[in-house]
Amino acid sequence: MTGSRRRRNGTMKIRIPSLAGGASLLLVASLAAPADAPTFAVAAGTKVRKTFTESTSWSVTSLTQRTNGTDMPLPPVDMRGRFEGELVLSDEYGATEDGRLRSLKRTVERAEAAIDAELETDGASEEHALQLESPLAGEVVLFDWNAERESYDVALESAGSAREWLEFLQEDADLRTALPPAGTEEGETWSLTTEDLTRLLHPGGSWSLWPTGLPDGAYQFVGVEEVLATSLLAVSMLDAELSGEGEVTWEETREVGGAQLAVLALRFELEADRDAGDTFEELLVQAGHESSREDLGLEIDWSLRGEGELVWNLQAGRFESLELQLESEIALVMRWLESYGDVEVEAEIEAELEASTVLAARVGGN
Repeated sequence: MTGSRRRRNGTMKIRIPSLAGGASLLLVASLAAPADAPTFAVAAGTKVRKTFTESTSWSVTSLTQRTNGTDMPLPPVDMRGRFEGELVLSDEYGATEDGRLRSLKRTVERAEAAIDAELETDGASEEHALQLESPLAGEVVLFDWNAERESYDVALESAGSAREWLEFLQEDADLRTALPPAGTEEGETWSLTTEDLTRLLHPGGSWSLWPTGLPDGAYQFVGVEEVLATSLLAVSMLDAELSGEGEVTWEETREVGGAQLAVLALRFELEADRDAGDTFEELLVQAGHESSREDLGLEIDWSLRGEGELVWNLQAGRFESLELQLESEIALVMRWLESYGDVEVEAEIEAELEASTVLAARVGGN
């Protein structure tokens, strides 16, 4: 994928799950002439409600347990789970000058997720459920462009205890990094960088989802640590070391309800790795679990492929909907020390997983 953009040869077909999204246009937008190409051009004073959802199903394809470096026999294990997340934002836009949004008022209506995990072995099974929520849920976040520092000043409208989480936020929850360079025409293709893809997959930045308590369920075969580790599979990639590339093709422009909608087809590949030991320990504290495991460490590697469709409203100057299908291969290694009297044992669990994810976004709705 070289060069800033190019014209496609033939027609690229992408088959993905469908998510319809739409919103009534403001009168001022409905009277304005649509832009010639997808650009971000939301009028000052416009309010847009956005809903982002993630649905991930995963299963363990390989599981190895070691003690002091020696593989230990394990019975056949079937372990699988689901992650369902939802982020609802209501954005009120300030003025845009020289292509830069100067101010934004963001109400975080909802930022939560649920994890369900199930394990079967030797004819027995156990299930666990975990709820996650962002400390920023219900807060109003203000973004103001600081020209001197060339970055946004971020603050809460009220004096809340969630201020410490603001540093992980970004003003862009508009999927703008997928937009084409100036002068792009319908039928052409352009490239996406690793940073572009990171922002695209994490609208608004990191929302710091933390468990609201310990996972439900009886623990016969796995510990609290193993169940909590699954939550990091879905929410920690933002802080990982990412590498990859993608491309976008402006496939067509269609008219729906009087609105001109540009259809942008996306394809990308990403690899990521992260030493999540510190975050994992903090996760255990947030869940209220005192682990007997010492020097607990967690390493996660991802290999991810994605494709999908971004629909851009040329008249309103914003996205209309997003649909992405992701396939991932994940390697997870957990290490710790266990003490049995005067004897200290090095323990390790290595798991390989496969995951399928549907990421979707839409504007409007309740």
